[in-house]
Amino acid sequence: MQNESEHEMPPVGERLIRPKEVRKKLGGPSDMWLHRHQRELPIPIKISGRRFWIEREIDQYIAARAAARGR
Repeated sequence: MQNESEHEMPPVGERLIRPKEVRKKLGGPSDMWLHRHQRELPIPIKISGRRFWIEREIDQYIAARAAARGR
C-alpha cells in the first residue's frame, strides 16, 4: 500500500477536503478511524504536514461500498 506522502498531487480543478469533511461524509470520527485503519479509505495527500483527500475519490469509495451492499 502507498505511503501517505507517496500519493500524487491531484489534477488541477480537483476539490481537496479536510478530515472533518471526510468524517461528515462517512458518518463520524469512529467510522473514519475504522475505514482508515482497515486500509480501505483512499490515501490522503499531505501538504505542509496536513492531510487532504480528493473529494471525488471519497465519493467513489462511498458509492462502491453502497453498490457492494446491493443498493
